[in-house]
Amino acid sequence: MHVFAVDLIGWGFTCSKQFNAQPDLSLSPQQKSDHLYAFWKEKVKEPMLLLGTSLGSAIAVHFARQHPECIRALVMSGPQVYVDGLGMMQNLPRFVAGLGVQVLRSVPLRSWANQMAYYDKQTLATEDAMRIGRLHTFLPGWKNANIAFMRSGGYSVSKDIPQLGEQTIIFWGADDEILDKESVKRFAVDLPRSRLIIVEQCGHCIHLEKPQEIVRGILDCIPELRNASQSKQKLAQSMQ
Repeated sequence: MHVFAVDLIGWGFTCSKQFNAQPDLSLSPQQKSDHLYAFWKEKVKEPMLLLGTSLGSAIAVHFARQHPECIRALVMSGPQVYVDGLGMMQNLPRFVAGLGVQVLRSVPLRSWANQMAYYDKQTLATEDAMRIGRLHTFLPGWKNANIAFMRSGGYSVSKDIPQLGEQTIIFWGADDEILDKESVKRFAVDLPRSRLIIVEQCGHCIHLEKPQEIVRGILDCIPELRNASQSKQKLAQSMQ
């Protein structure tokens, strides 16, 4: 069993000098899906468990609808999937859009978002965490990549959720200050075959605040993964 953490094109540390040299490059949800599919064909090559956190859940929905053959199951953590598009932001003049993107790098905004992301703010919403969260914003192509994605209109996947046929596990932090409970309740209607796991004393970033709850929930919902994990543990112990 392998685990991959993929930086999709235009986000994380994929904001290369190419975006800096060619500011008019396009960057849409489709290109991100194509990037993930290319990675799957080269590295994964079998149905996978695809986990998306926050906006990453919209990516997971978009990808699963296009490539169901790649999906064993979906996991959504703090899923932001019911807000479609970017509204008027996609029509902003480039200069104005650039100013908006610059705000995303600012220390006040990052600190505010940091405080909203966690239940245990004293331990996790630290200045160091804020600095780490800003690292990628200093890459040479970060600004242009974000402007390009903004102008693409962003993700609109709410209509696709009822069409999902894959087993879906949904995690929500009971103290989430970003995703309200009403949004989570919609899954019960749109995805009656899904399983909702509420993590107590946890905020929006469950994968950082209580990653063990995500692992436990996945293994409980997908027995074959649990059995494979137990078999590997026994093998490792026998070799000690």
